[in-house]
Order: sequence, then C-alpha cells, then structure tokens
Amino acid sequence: MIKTIGSENIKDLNFKELLEIFDKHLESPIKLAEHLNFNERLPENHNFCSTSLEGKYVQTYNTKLLKHEPKLKKYFFAEIILMFIKYLQELYKDIKNKIPKKKQQQVEDCLEILNTMQNRKPNDKVFNGLIKELIGLSYNRKDIVLDTWENKKTSTKSNLLTLTPVKKNTNPANKKLDYLLIDEFSSDSELSSESDEESAADLKNKSNDIDL
Repeated sequence: MIKTIGSENIKDLNFKELLEIFDKHLESPIKLAEHLNFNERLPENHNFCSTSLEGKYVQTYNTKLLKHEPKLKKYFFAEIILMFIKYLQELYKDIKNKIPKKKQQQVEDCLEILNTMQNRKPNDKVFNGLIKELIGLSYNRKDIVLDTWENKKTSTKSNLLTLTPVKKNTNPANKKLDYLLIDEFSSDSELSSESDEESAADLKNKSNDIDL
C-alpha cells in the first residue's frame, strides 16, 4: 500500500543510506528524498513525482481515491523540504553514536544551517536552490514512481473490481445475473505551465564550505 506523504517510515532507511544522506552537506534533504521516496526498495513511499520540469504542478498519489492528482509545486516542495529537515534531525539521533566525533560536529553544523530555513525569506537562494534540486530529482526519477502507480492500479483493479449483481429477470426459473464492473480508476495528465527560474548557486557554494 502506498503511504501518504509525511507518513513514510524513516526507520526503513539503512545505515549505508544514512551515511550517504549526511555526506551530502546542505543537500542532505535531497539525498533523503532520493532514498526515501525514490528508492526501488521502498515502493510504498513512491507518493509523488514531477512529469514536467517547467510545469506548475507535481503529481501526488491520493491514497483514498487510489489515483494521482496535481498539486502546486510552489507550495508542495517548500513543505517537503521543511519536513525533510525535521526528518534529518530525527535520523541524526539514530546515527550520532555510530560516527566519529569530528563527523558529528560537521553534521550538526549542517543541521543548524538547515534549521534556519524554518524562518526563511521568500527569496532565500539556498532554500530555493533546494527546491529546484528536488524538482529535478522528482522529474528524473519519475519513471520508478509511475511504474509503481501503474502496477498498483493494475493490481487493485484485479482485486477490487466489484461484481455487483443486478437482477434483470424476476422469473424464479431464470436466475441469470448480470454484473456491473465498477472501476474507480482514472488517469490524470500533468498540467502545463510557465517555467520557474530558481538558482542553486548559493546552495553549492555553502555546501563546499563544509567539508564532511
């Protein structure tokens, strides 16, 4: 079952993946997204992707309707970044005593900088750089997510197609029933839009200042 965004179990990430995440400096939220939401090992977390780089909308999976639906990238990815920063703080507690003291200090320095983004300004170049990176990741890894959705759709159809008996002949001698196939699925297409130009230059520069 595909999980709703924000309900992923971060404890599913292994030690190797955690090391890779914290090795990415200020870009650790992006590496977290790669391992958490675009991981072939964790298809239950394939709950969003971008089918267009320039489009204003991201596709998210509605677990109630069992279909994907568009949401505005502008707000969606900002919320995801902030949520992942909180995830990183939780994950660091699990890994802290398993890494050298020097490494601990470097990770804590990165987390301190990332935590300041909670009070970011709208034109914050580092934060907007992270958003741009995440949009790129969600587009480049869209196929793995779309495949999961298609497999889920096919599987659910075969299991949940409801056979509803409708009696068309009231003659007791004829008990033949007609069945209605109820299909709850429909596909949504990505809505096209204007491109958003955001720079990740400051993100790269600040990351290089911290040598993990």
